[in-house]
Amino acid sequence: MSEWKEVQKLFVDENTSAVEICRIRTEYAMEWYIRKAVWNKYFFYILTGISMVCPMLSAVAAVVCEGKLAAVILASVTALATSIVGMTRSQTKWNHYRTAAEFLKSEYMLFQARVEPYHSDARAAVYMKTIEQFMRGIHVRWEKGFQNKDDKDDNIEPERVK
Repeated sequence: MSEWKEVQKLFVDENTSAVEICRIRTEYAMEWYIRKAVWNKYFFYILTGISMVCPMLSAVAAVVCEGKLAAVILASVTALATSIVGMTRSQTKWNHYRTAAEFLKSEYMLFQARVEPYHSDARAAVYMKTIEQFMRGIHVRWEKGFQNKDDKDDNIEPERVK
């Protein structure tokens, strides 16, 4: 959070241009989304790996060592890892964060190239409105996900300001 305070200081500086504010906001948001995507990707891979390896080890332990306790412990670890993956929805989060980062990257390239809808004199305002609206939409869907965990609409389609 302290890094956001540093970024905010740049926004209130009256010498900072609108284009520079767009760059700063985009870079900060992209870094945040990419960091979250990477964390959820690793979390998903580690727990899924545990869920795949533990049953095999459990079977080996039950046969080779006649270790019923080891088999029970490994089965419990498998169940726990699988439950955590399902509960945290880390794969879905990984996808959402990555999609958001790719959207920001794409929009920033359009903005830099002054391509429609970022070709007018008000391009910075249109750009900021587009990305802020997109990020607000992600947050709203995030909140709905907590309210309704059975919600199957995990798709985050970006919408552009017209």
